[in-house]
Amino acid sequence: QLENAGFQTRVARVLPSPSEAAPHLVLINLGSRSLGAIELISSSRERFPNARVLGFCGHLEIEIRRAAKAAGIERILTNDQALSELESQLGFE
Repeated sequence: QLENAGFQTRVARVLPSPSEAAPHLVLINLGSRSLGAIELISSSRERFPNARVLGFCGHLEIEIRRAAKAAGIERILTNDQALSELESQLGFE
């Protein structure tokens, strides 16, 4: 969705190296069991203090949502919001 709206995007399982341009937004699939999403939130906050760090997961994944909030995530979207309303949810419309 963001790419279609003209934003430069990159899909990755790890954060960009310090030599690469810092992202303005880090969007994390919190529901991914293999990603290490909670640690990724903290690492993103440390490495890119000016970036927005947001995540998405199922609305019933209460424990994941709690852990993400404790790790300092800015906002959590539902999977449906991430799939159908991402641009408006991020305030880009």
